[in-house]
Amino acid sequence: MTGPDEAAPPISATASTAPTAPTAPTAPTAPTAPNEPTQPTGPTSPTARAGTSSAGSRRWRLRAALALVVAVLALIGSWFLLRSGVQVDTWPAFLTGADSTSITRYSGPWITAAAAALLVAGLLLLLGTVDLVRYRRSVRLSV
Repeated sequence: MTGPDEAAPPISATASTAPTAPTAPTAPTAPTAPNEPTQPTGPTSPTARAGTSSAGSRRWRLRAALALVVAVLALIGSWFLLRSGVQVDTWPAFLTGADSTSITRYSGPWITAAAAALLVAGLLLLLGTVDLVRYRRSVRLSV
């Protein structure tokens, strides 16, 4: 069995002892005129987004539709979880003159699960809306 010192390569093999000179900053390749406006060329520039593929916009549309469908299912699931968390029991009348007595029981885990499902539904609605906006912007820029 070898220890950590025996398995490690020698220091002379990993680091050079010669100092390196700092590199000079590179000059711009094409000088611009002082009055000429500059266009952004990064991934957020309008010209970079105008060439988005149809697969990207199709992906946003599919993600938005899927997120909205799952959000509706999460809302329905949240309603059923909440209904399971609140139970009304009917007992014989405790007071004279009353037909019956209703007692409401609340179950914390079921109500917490309903709140979590509602939170997931809200986040999915937000995601679907953002993806629809992205899809519309990509369609508008590609025209």
